[in-house]
Amino acid sequence: MSEFKIGYDPYYERVLFSFDDKTFSYSPKINGWISQHDYLPDIYFNTKEEFYSSKDNDLFEHNHGPRGEFYDVVFDTVYEFVDNRSADISKIATGIYIDSSVYDNESNLELHKTFDAYRVFNKNQDTGLIDTEYFVNENNNPYIGNIRKTKNKWYINDVRDISNIPEGVPESLWWHYKKRLQEHYQQVQLIKDNSLNEKIILFRTNMIFKESIR
Repeated sequence: MSEFKIGYDPYYERVLFSFDDKTFSYSPKINGWISQHDYLPDIYFNTKEEFYSSKDNDLFEHNHGPRGEFYDVVFDTVYEFVDNRSADISKIATGIYIDSSVYDNESNLELHKTFDAYRVFNKNQDTGLIDTEYFVNENNNPYIGNIRKTKNKWYINDVRDISNIPEGVPESLWWHYKKRLQEHYQQVQLIKDNSLNEKIILFRTNMIFKESIR
């Protein structure tokens, strides 16, 4: 039988539930689930303003210190959503739109950064996890990359299926088999690497679609 642990985080006004190898947070204020978390404590406790947990007889204070670091391990931040606008229409995914800001460890705005990786998938197709590569590289080559910034918004254009490439095809020939993602919905994961302790603020994101005409 699973051991169930419950804690309250007064800083974010959320309730934490941990069981098996999962931790989830719930907000009574919005009456909804907020997130899934990587950490799994032995026990939770809190004061009026602070939130703590214990793991392997060590005490940890939450909501302070490097981003994504729990129990001396740094985890990525993953934002995930399902875009099912016009759910009755089968659509072709052509890209991802991201409106975000990134700040470095000293709170300076990073004008040329956003999420570090992404993945788009549906029940039949999957791009796999892809690192974001900015169009201008260290050699100032504007044709290298899969993400560009236009009017202070980011656009990712490489969203093609790799899950249905025939077995044995060399990676150098994958492009000939990578098809557009086509479904009524797409599920998206955006990943931020927390190893540099950068802060990302996401204002808006969605898939870019065009209607499938057969």
